[in-house]
Formats: sequence, C-alpha cells, structure tokens
Amino acid sequence: MPMSGGPVVWDVPHPLNRRLAGRDEMLHEIGERLREHPVQALYGLSGIGKTQLAVTFAYRQARDYRVVYWVDASSGAILRGLRAFAADVGIELDDDLSAGHQAIRAFLAERDDYLLIFDRAPDASALEPWLPEDPAGHILITSTSPAWRRLGHPQRVPPLDETIGADYLKTRTGDARGGALVRRLGGLPLALEQAASYVEATGVDLERYLQLFDTAAVELLGTQPQAEDYDATVLVTLSLALDAIDSERHPLAATALRALSYLDAEQLPRRAMMHVLQAAPRAEQALNEIEVDLALGALAARSVVAVDPAHVSMHALVAEVTRRMQPEDPSWILGVQRGLRAALTGDAQLASSFASYAPLVGHVTVACGHAVRLGVADEDTVHLLDRMATHLQQRGFYEQARELFEQALTIDGVPRLVRAGVRLDHSALIDFIDSEEAVRLMHALLEEVGADPTGDLELDTLRADLQQNLALSLHSRGDSERARELIGRARRIHDRVVAEKDRPESKNVIDTVSNDGLIAWAVGDYEHALRAWNETLALAEAAAEPDPLLVARSLSNLGVLYENLERPGDSEDHHRRALELRRKHLPYDHPHVVISLTSLAGAYRAHGKAGNASSFAAALTLDEEAGALAEARGDRLLIGLAVNAQALDRWLSGDVAGALPLALRALEIRRAELSQGHPTLLQALVNLGRIQLANGDPDAAAACFAETLTQWRSSDLPSHHMQVALAHDGLGQVADARGDGREACREFRLALQAFIKLLGPESAAAARAREKVELHCGAGADVA
Repeated sequence: MPMSGGPVVWDVPHPLNRRLAGRDEMLHEIGERLREHPVQALYGLSGIGKTQLAVTFAYRQARDYRVVYWVDASSGAILRGLRAFAADVGIELDDDLSAGHQAIRAFLAERDDYLLIFDRAPDASALEPWLPEDPAGHILITSTSPAWRRLGHPQRVPPLDETIGADYLKTRTGDARGGALVRRLGGLPLALEQAASYVEATGVDLERYLQLFDTAAVELLGTQPQAEDYDATVLVTLSLALDAIDSERHPLAATALRALSYLDAEQLPRRAMMHVLQAAPRAEQALNEIEVDLALGALAARSVVAVDPAHVSMHALVAEVTRRMQPEDPSWILGVQRGLRAALTGDAQLASSFASYAPLVGHVTVACGHAVRLGVADEDTVHLLDRMATHLQQRGFYEQARELFEQALTIDGVPRLVRAGVRLDHSALIDFIDSEEAVRLMHALLEEVGADPTGDLELDTLRADLQQNLALSLHSRGDSERARELIGRARRIHDRVVAEKDRPESKNVIDTVSNDGLIAWAVGDYEHALRAWNETLALAEAAAEPDPLLVARSLSNLGVLYENLERPGDSEDHHRRALELRRKHLPYDHPHVVISLTSLAGAYRAHGKAGNASSFAAALTLDEEAGALAEARGDRLLIGLAVNAQALDRWLSGDVAGALPLALRALEIRRAELSQGHPTLLQALVNLGRIQLANGDPDAAAACFAETLTQWRSSDLPSHHMQVALAHDGLGQVADARGDGREACREFRLALQAFIKLLGPESAAAARAREKVELHCGAGADVA
C-alpha cells in the first residue's frame, strides 16, 4: 500500500521492486506520454520487464491519482478483474455485459483521477469494448502484442544494455564480471534476475554461471530457484509465449520460428528471410510474400520476434527455447545455410556488395557455428565463412576475418579447390598481421597446386591470384626482384584467363595490373608504374558498374606517383577523389581511409615546398586525424605512417623541435615492424636524417643516411631508388656542413645519377641535384 495521502482506492497486487534497474528514463517517458495520450501500451518479449515497469510506475506516481487499480487482462481473467474494479469504485454492474461495458466506459470517460493498469492483455480487441474513445484519466497496458495504435500509444520495452545489466548483477551478487553474461542473456531482465538468484542460492560466481549456460542453457533457464519479483522461470515464460502462437492459422509461422532460431539476434533483412524460408525443410516451392508477412505478424503479436518494414529479429533466449522444444534436425541448419548463401549477392571484395554482406555477418557466424556444433558443416559452411571473412577483411576488421577463415579451414570433406581458395584468402589476410607467416603459407600452397598454368580456368585463376599475393608479400619484405618475377607470371596467366573467361575490366585483371604497378613503383620504375596505374584506372572506370574502391585504389596509387614526379596539382586531385570515395564506402577508421588522409597531406606538403606555406598546416591537420584513427585501431604500421607524416609537416613548416620526437618514434615503430632494407623503413631513416640535419646535428644525420645505404646494399633495391638518392643528397649536405668539399662533390654526384635514372634528366629533382654538383664539383662537372 502506498504512503498516506495517496489514492483512496488502491489495488496493485505486486510489491514494489526496489532493484529495478535501467528504467528511470522510460518511467519518465511513460508519465510524459500519458499527459499527451491517455492510453499507453508497454509491449515486448515475455520476461522483458513490462509488468515490473507498470508496478514501479504505479508506486512512484500514486500521489497523482485517487484510484490506482490493477486488472489481470489475460484471457479469461479480464471480466473478473473489471467486476472487482467496478465494485471497488462504486459502479453497479448486473449480468448484462453490454450494460457493464457502458457503465465502465462512462466512468473512465468522466473521472480524471485514476490510473488503470491492464496487465498481460492479449490484444486490442480484448480491451476495446471496455474503453471510451477519449478516457479522462490514465490507462497503462502491458502486452506482448505491438498492435495498439487504434487504442493508444504503443511503446516497446527494450532489453537492458550491457552496462546497466552488469551493474545490476554486481549489485545483486557482488561480482563485477557480468558483462559477458548480460550479452549472452540478451539483456533480458527476467534471465538476469534468475541468474542472480541462482548465484545467491548456490554460491557460484557469474563466470561459472556463464560456463553452465553455454553447456546447458535451457536446463539452467528452467531451474529453481525462481527469480524474485517474477512468477515463473525464463523457460516457462518463453515456452508459454511460444505455445500461444496460432500455428494452425499461420503454419508458416512455425517454419519461420525454427529457421530464425539458428540465426543471430541482430536484425535480419526481410529479403534474406525470404531466401532462408525458401530453403527451409518442407517449405513450399514458391513462397507467397503475403503469407510470409502474416506469419511474421503472428510471431510479432507475441513479441517472440520483432519486425519492421525491412527487418525481422529474434531474441537469443527465444532461439534457445525454440530449439529445445523440438528435436535437433540437421536439415534445418543446412537449409538456413543454403538460404544465407542465396542472400549473399555480389563479390565480397567489392564495395557494391557491402550492403548485401554487412547485415548478415552475425547471422552467417551463428548459423555456421550451429552447423559445426551439429557435425554437419559442409561446402556451404566453408563458402559462407570464406566470403564473410573476405568481406570483413575488405572493411578492415582483420581479427574477425581471421577467426572466420580459421574456422573454415577446420572443416573437412570439402573439394580441394574450395579449400585452396580459403587458404589463399586466409594467407592474404595474414599478410596484414604477420608477413613471415603469410609467405610460409603461400609457398606451401604454391608447392601444392603448382606455379604453371594447366588450362583449368578455376585452378589457373587461383595460381595467378596466389602468385600475385605472394609477390605483394615478398615486396613488403623488401624482396622486390622476386616479387617482380611472380607478378609477371600472374599477369601472363591472367592474360590467358581473360581471353577465355573474364572481361578486361574484371577485378582479377585490375588487381594484377595494379599490383604490377605497385611493385614497379617500389623499385623505382616510375614509367612502368605510371602505365600500369593509368591502365587500372581506365579499366575500373570502364566497368558496367564501376566499383568505387577499385577506382579509389587506382586514384590513390597515381596520386602517390604524381607526388614523386613533383606534380602536386595532379597528386592533390587524385588523392582528394580517392579519399572522398573511401570515406563514403568504408568504415571511418578503415586503414585505407587513414592512408588516403596521409596521402592527401603529402600533396599539401608538396604545395608547401612549392611556396604555399599555409599548405603545411592543412597537411598537419589531415595527418593528425590519420594518427588519431590509427591510434584508436592500435595498428602499429598505420601509426608509424601517420607519425612519420606529422614529422615531415612540422619540419617543413620550420618546427624542427616538434618534428624530431615524431621522426624518432616513426623510426622506432618501423624498426620493430619491418624487415631490414624495407623501403618504408629506409624512408623513416632518411626523414630522421634530414630532420637531424635541420636540427644542427650532422653526426646524427650522417648515421641515419649511412644506415640507409647499408640496408639498401643488403637488399635488392636498385641504385636509383628514391631513398637512395635522398640518402646520398643528405650525406652531401653533411659533408658540406663539415667543410669536406671533395666528399660533398662525390655524394651529390651519386644523388644526381640516381635522380636522373629515377625521374629523368629534365626533372626538377635532377635540376636541383645538378646545381649542387656544379657548386661543389665545378661548372660543367661530369655527372659520371
């Protein structure tokens, strides 16, 4: 009973739940909305806490009403409850039901001082005869059905979020490790309270409860002790909700229920649901969309699924109970996998397919997990895991992708070519994480399938992809000559495959030509790289449906090359276009977004060196954004890239003191992550040397330049590589600062030779180097 001064008539048969968690905002919203709409319906899954919300609202707001009354509105109980209500508030009722309706409607239309709660109402039709069109007081309804708009305002009661649920468990049990359990229980308050009661009664901790749940979920949900403040266990509550579904009227509802029980709790697009139902056991040959909509509506009426115009979803605990209510039948999970495979349209590597793949990540993971659990994983399982892992890799979620690839590789009994394809995709991902391991994996696969084409188009395509991936991995480790050999072999195979199967603008061809250009650029063959990347841009843009990420990659590559060729205007234009495409189609912190930010900053630096000093500040802004994204990802190489770029921004703008610690950090990161002689490591050494020289420390600068050349000599990089040219130029400046004219002449001459081979005798870099040679070696000095 509420405190004195409250209602004259009070009938709420439940005590106040003083441990109700995470519902304050919703309780406030109920009060606000009742002032606008006198009928409010709280709907949601059984066990979600609708009744507890209504009880708490009644106790908290009791002083606002003269009558607070609770009516059990479940089937068969509503008339008895309303007769008791009428007797308590002074309404005379006889056996004439129509007159009873009229009398109660009149009371509710005239009095404005009541809160009438209808608990567990099945649907709007059960209450409609008793309610006036415009109630003067407030009516609160709890129901599993969302269909209340013709009577009042429906408000869905959501699960508790992880933080609130974990805090609740900590309060109840003293154990702060409840986050994982909250996720596993889907934030269902009844399940959390039952878990807390079990922990209190048995003395186990939440970690042990989670272990028990993972091995015997449904048994645990049905055990005593029953949760306090609730009148049934999770198993009983959800089983009753499932039993209430009208399967005879909507036979497809049972099929949808069972199929959804093998999927994730996240939203499933309705288009994918159609594919899954079509592939389900005993499904009709052609599904009627109207029947599907009605079946999902029947499930939504009990809140065992949630639906909107585009999606359907099932709570994880409903799925657990659904699977328990009937024997496990492998044909169901196999059908679900077939449906998901049909729903995955397009190439997983292309941005045009992201919209098809992204909403299905969790569903594929869960469905394939069930297939493995039941021992029926097959080629569909491997295909789904491989394609979804490839999609995740393209979006920059490398660890998630790795887990799915590795799960796919544990599945036996699939065709050799399918397994080889997964091994190739997996090794390409590993290259982002551990290039040594990637090279080992790819060499093993190449030895197994052979390097030479045999005329089998699928196998030859695999060989070409394998050799170009291996080429990239070897290139990243500094073995550029071997990389060029392998990429050449891949191009020759693809040229033949294209003639027999693919269009010239196919992704396979674009990849191979693009990688050919990348390796040529890395070894200083700018002319070859320029031809290759212009070709890839033309091919990517000529496709019937151009993929924005392929176009962006070509633009980005050309932007870097134009920067090297000292064409800052072209560089900025290409990098800006690439960044726009990547921001639009990739996650905000994707590595390619970070790279595009630093690349565009590089173009701004080039403008700054050409005399536009304000460009350095613009470059630093982009590089600091790139650094923040890289730090948030924890990606060491990306951090090194961004920090190195920030050092250049500060040095070129005159802030040598600010540049030095950044350059030192960039070198430290690259030393730890890259092999000796790697071009990117040489770049960090050269940049630090130039900054040390500007800082007035020629000895430290000379050490950096000398180490650059030592590492270069131990690699297979050509003499005209950019970092070699810059290292010789730096040593020339050190010699000049020490007054050693002969040594300065020699080093500047070596730098000039490298710039001429790299960029041509008429390039701006060659012209600057020639001026230094003439100054230190004499006018007309022989370049050789």
